[in-house]
Amino acid sequence: EKALKRLEAVLEDYARLAGPGAANERNLGTILVHRAIAEQALGRAEDARWSWDLAVNFLPMAHTFDLSPFGEAGRAILEYASTSATEKGRRGEILESGGCANCLPGVTAPKPTKTVRPRYTVAARQFLVEGALVVRVVVDAEGRVRSPEVIEKLSTPGLSYAALTALRGWRFEPATLDGKPIPVYYTLTVNYRLHK
Repeated sequence: EKALKRLEAVLEDYARLAGPGAANERNLGTILVHRAIAEQALGRAEDARWSWDLAVNFLPMAHTFDLSPFGEAGRAILEYASTSATEKGRRGEILESGGCANCLPGVTAPKPTKTVRPRYTVAARQFLVEGALVVRVVVDAEGRVRSPEVIEKLSTPGLSYAALTALRGWRFEPATLDGKPIPVYYTLTVNYRLHK
């Protein structure tokens, strides 16, 4: 528990202060891999899965890591990672919430009921970073955001991390098919603009 709290502090500081660049992206991804392992070891599987999904957005090669030295927690993360990758190959089983879902008879798209505004990081302000993060998520049948996949990233990884962290707090009225809640893919855009 103490180690996870320290790791969280390192992650927050790094995300807040890291400037643009691939090295910072890889470092953030590596920290997130370790957070996923720590959360899994503490029995926080849902948090571990979210951290893993974030990690692979910043460090796609994380799927190739040997996590077996981390014992059961490492094995559980690898199992989730292989399931997650398999699910990405079966996208047809989850409806797209864009125009297509609204076109299908009996399907209603999810509607946001709670949004969380992402923060602007110190580094992003210093480097005058503006732009849009486009992320595809699954809005599950309970209206929670899951499985984030960055489609268009920002130049500062900490800013992307801040946006993804905020998105985890969003809640939706779930999509429905013939009145029953269903999971759907949903694409969100988070815009960052500096006030001049």
